[in-house]
Amino acid sequence: MKRRPDTAHPTGNRSCRRGFALVETVISLLILAVAILSIAMVPIMSSKMAIQTVKKEQAMTLAYSGLDFLESVPPDEEIASSDMASGDFLVSYAKPEYDAASDDYRAVVTVRWQGVTGSSQLVLERILSRFANRTREE
Repeated sequence: MKRRPDTAHPTGNRSCRRGFALVETVISLLILAVAILSIAMVPIMSSKMAIQTVKKEQAMTLAYSGLDFLESVPPDEEIASSDMASGDFLVSYAKPEYDAASDDYRAVVTVRWQGVTGSSQLVLERILSRFANRTREE
């Protein structure tokens, strides 16, 4: 007896067609997994950036406090400490340097901290009048 060709399936081989459907399913699941992972990373990164912003705001507050302190100290007075640790932050400042050209003092405060994205640093500089400590209310 002669065998009749399988007319129900155009490929003629049903098991080959099933294997191709399995490969399509695996590839589509892989693409879906990559898409879901990339969407899941958005809230994680946004929370890291929010934490970094809060740390930077705290560092700016510490730096401005340091500049205010340096402004209140008379130029001829010695400063006891140049480094101050405050929680996660390291605040460094030095005695204001006199700039003869502008007849003013230059104060610099550096704040360092270990953030979510690595170590960070903030440097603020203020030009102080030589009479700055006399203008403060006591």
